[in-house]
Amino acid sequence: MKSLARIFCLSLAIVIAFSSWVKADVSLDVPFFSQIDYWSGDKLVEGTNYTIGNSGCMMTCFSMALKYYGVNTDSQIFNSWLKNNQGYVTSGDNTGIMNWNPAVKNYAEKEGANVTSGVLIERQNYQAIHSELESGYPVIVKVPYVDGHWILVVEERDGQFYCWDPLDSPENTERVSINRYGLYTKYLTIRGPIAGIFIDGWHSDTHPQPSQPFVDCYEKNGGAKTFGIPWDNGKGVWVHEWPDFSSE
Repeated sequence: MKSLARIFCLSLAIVIAFSSWVKADVSLDVPFFSQIDYWSGDKLVEGTNYTIGNSGCMMTCFSMALKYYGVNTDSQIFNSWLKNNQGYVTSGDNTGIMNWNPAVKNYAEKEGANVTSGVLIERQNYQAIHSELESGYPVIVKVPYVDGHWILVVEERDGQFYCWDPLDSPENTERVSINRYGLYTKYLTIRGPIAGIFIDGWHSDTHPQPSQPFVDCYEKNGGAKTFGIPWDNGKGVWVHEWPDFSSE
């Protein structure tokens, strides 16, 4: 009898452990941009051979994420802005490398959005990527393709991550498993406001309508261009960012 009880407890423990390990499928509605579209010949740094087509994978990943967060952009528009706003390293061994921080945040703010890119993490962490996707954030990942290639992870399905690969053709409609590249080497978070979560830019998960007096005051005094827009403070709480403080 005790043996049966032990077997039952062990089986139950295995089921609980397995259920906690299995991840729910997540798919983000991120648009696709190809670095080999008609803008492929556009220079990243004038006077060099670096173009969107041969070196613009990271920038194209950021372009897709920015579009997902509501910024009216594409690879050509974003690249043009980066060239004129110190968005690339222009000399030395790192010429053509994107200065993503603070370039992404500055560009998004210019467009009235609050989008931030995190620190580059030089290790594998599948749980962290799952958590980002589950929260609604795509993740930029570096894979060992040629001299290193950046892709945008936008989906988790049946325990596998799927991505948009900027090197795929402009007509591509199929997300590919990151397993085809081998083990990824680095990842970079990029967070912004997620469409559908807000009413008029205000968090509304627990309330059917936002606080109207706050919304009226917000809009009357400049809205997002003056005060910024709702963002995740990193603790799973959406806050409203003001010039000198954050109101949760």
